[in-house]
Amino acid sequence: MAYAKQVVVKATYSFATDGGAVSTITPAINSLVPKNAIITKAWTDVRTNMTSGGSATVALACGGVTIKSATAYNDAAYTGIDNHVTSGAKTSSAGYITFAVATAALTAGVVDIYVEYIQSQA
Repeated sequence: MAYAKQVVVKATYSFATDGGAVSTITPAINSLVPKNAIITKAWTDVRTNMTSGGSATVALACGGVTIKSATAYNDAAYTGIDNHVTSGAKTSSAGYITFAVATAALTAGVVDIYVEYIQSQA
């Protein structure tokens, strides 16, 4: 009997390293998630609060899967350690964890993003 192995990967968004422009940011510290990975859990650990001169939103994604839809940078979903669970979401391509900033730029922040997945064969 074969058992699926859960894998946890991490990306770290850091304003000092990655900037905060309105764009899709692929953090420099990152992990590749393979195609057909079934994402079972995702969470963030906000180490330094994000700030913005406007009303920035942040979305998290990986391999064609939206982990967290666009949410205000200062929303309760981005304070401390927060769970962002996607049930049964399978990546359509291999990809790095991305951090999409919209509406206004970020001006500070450090956020660790953890993604847990099980590798599917198809």
